[in-house]
Amino acid sequence: MKSANITGIPAYVKLVFWPFGCGILIWAASSIPAAEVTDDESRGNSICYVCHRDLASEEIATSHEKAKVTCMSCHGDSTVHIQDEMLMTKPDVLFGRTEVEQMCTQCHDTEKDHSDKAKVEQFRNKWRGFRRPNGRPITAESVCTDCHGTHNIVKDNPGKTAGSEVDNWEATFNGRDLSGWRQGGGAEWEVKGGRIVGRGGRKGGTILSEAIYKDFLLSVTFCAVWPLKAAILLRTEDGMDGARIEIFDNPKPQAYTGSVSLADKGLVLLNIHKDLFDQGGWNTISAEVKGERFAVWLNGEEVGAVCLSAPSKGRIGLSVERHPGNRNAELNVREILVQRLGEKASPAGPEQAAGRMTPLFNGRDLDGWEGVGGASWYVEDGALVGTQGPNNAPGDLLTKASYKDFELKVTYRVEWPCNSGIWFRHQSESRAYQADILEYKNPECYSGTLYCPGKMFLAMNTDKALVNRGGWNTMVVRAEGDHLQIWLNDRQVADVRDNTSDSGRIGFQVHAGSGFGAMRIVVREVLIRPLDGRQQ
Repeated sequence: MKSANITGIPAYVKLVFWPFGCGILIWAASSIPAAEVTDDESRGNSICYVCHRDLASEEIATSHEKAKVTCMSCHGDSTVHIQDEMLMTKPDVLFGRTEVEQMCTQCHDTEKDHSDKAKVEQFRNKWRGFRRPNGRPITAESVCTDCHGTHNIVKDNPGKTAGSEVDNWEATFNGRDLSGWRQGGGAEWEVKGGRIVGRGGRKGGTILSEAIYKDFLLSVTFCAVWPLKAAILLRTEDGMDGARIEIFDNPKPQAYTGSVSLADKGLVLLNIHKDLFDQGGWNTISAEVKGERFAVWLNGEEVGAVCLSAPSKGRIGLSVERHPGNRNAELNVREILVQRLGEKASPAGPEQAAGRMTPLFNGRDLDGWEGVGGASWYVEDGALVGTQGPNNAPGDLLTKASYKDFELKVTYRVEWPCNSGIWFRHQSESRAYQADILEYKNPECYSGTLYCPGKMFLAMNTDKALVNRGGWNTMVVRAEGDHLQIWLNDRQVADVRDNTSDSGRIGFQVHAGSGFGAMRIVVREVLIRPLDGRQQ
């Protein structure tokens, strides 16, 4: 471990960067010697900022960099991680929450570091019951990173957070008994210490609200004994239908707590960020259920949103399954809050009037476009056509210009089997988004699915009926800041937030593989309306 004495910090606070993946503020009465600088560290964090651009303005990372304590000082050289353009590998050194206090006490006497009792108590009184910038509430059980870590930036969400106005929220759990709830299946449910405690028992089961809900906001605060497979149920009648917000670690496809599934479709929205979840402490899942749109937040961070063909109303509930690998698996819920939403018109899709949009394809030639790879691109009968090249060669066709915030409208048809898509904000093979044109088996999803290299599917269209398989389709993409939305044939199929790429080129893909040898994508219209009034 290396530490740094950083100027500009009050005398009783010093910054220490631990190999935990986030910074920790330690209350200290004395200075901490500056770290020795190795040749590798002399480069600073510039190589890390290529992918982790948010750290370039993040306080702890930048403060430590000024003090010559870099990412590599804590996380190792991480050569494989740096060279992994698909962003699938991790740094050499990472430590978990349960190791935080042990790490702290290796170098710091907590009694001495908290010697100014009045200042420490003032800090705790200010934040107790509220969420720090890293999304973690301060309680009597908090560890160092609950109070001082700031690497996790919390976005606003409509779900209830500590300290928010709760006059319009309905507490569906009274803290004493299971009044207003009904049990189903073989799970064991009880109220203990003011919490709902659920165990899978022999067969697993559910607990469902007596009340019926249509459109609502939901906030559930819970902890668990792991490993565990549980869920929060939305608009269900018997626990077997409706949508589920999963509480689990799923190996294939890799997904974590906060993912959404549908009974007959499986996973439809994947949380691929394991670090959003605190496996050793309390977590809050928030949801906004409005019409066909289901949006989810985990500890203040937006997981994403998905539009589902699911029941329009139903009960909310909890589910716990029997876990063969852990007889002690247990779900503890201390708060369930619901706020009913009035019936309002569904949000309108993007402006699609052709008169307000500019064509990117002139219908005559590929002026303004350039091919990458070995696929064949040409214009035929006023339409842009893409097929595989010799020996099933793949390739992309990309605009020469780049775009930042925009609405894009593409009218196309394909010959199947097909694996294609509409690139947008394309900067490189590892930094881009694609509105997919495909039929994928595992997980099952169809055209309109949002793909991001290294992160796989950010949102999945699981409704096969939306695709006009033998005719023309219209895909609309709206990208504004980190907010990404997709509509397929006037039906919204993706609504997520992601910051992988903030600008880039627009284009089309022809995928590799002999199985797609007959593939042919035909595009008759590509229209764009920059939201900032200009190109990037």
